[in-house]
Amino acid sequence: MLGKTAIVLSMLSLTACAVGEVGADGQAASGPMGQKPLMTDTVQASFSQALSACQKGTGLDSLGTRGFSPVRNGYQAKIDNPNLLGRSVVSAKQTREGCIVGVTPIFPVEESTVRNLVARISAPANTSMRSGTRGGVGFAEVIFP
Repeated sequence: MLGKTAIVLSMLSLTACAVGEVGADGQAASGPMGQKPLMTDTVQASFSQALSACQKGTGLDSLGTRGFSPVRNGYQAKIDNPNLLGRSVVSAKQTREGCIVGVTPIFPVEESTVRNLVARISAPANTSMRSGTRGGVGFAEVIFP
C-alpha cells in the first residue's frame, strides 16, 4: 500500500511542477518545471498595446509606430525573448469575427496573465478568449467582436 501512495504523491508533485505557478497578482510566476514565463514584460507591453488598439476600434494603424510590422489584415510584432530560443509573436488583425489579438508561444499557466491584461483595459463584456496549442506551441487569442 505504501508503494502505491508514494507513486501517487510523486505523480501529483510532477503535475504541480508541469503546470507552473500563478502569483498573488494573477500573473504567471513561473512556467512548467519552474521555467521563466514566456510572456516577458516586453511581450506583455506589446500585447497590451495591441489590445488597446482593438478595443478602441480606431484601427490598427497606430501599431505601425510601436514596433509592429504590417501583415495581411493587420500588424505583427516579433519580439526577441531571452526566456526562449527564438522570438515571441504578438499580432492584431481584423477578420469577420472582429479584431483579434494573439500571442504565441505561451505556457498554459500564462492564460491567467492574458486574462489580467484584458481586464486592465476594461474590455467589453462580449470580448472572448481562446487558447490552446498549434503544432505543439501554446497560444492565446482575444476576440473583440
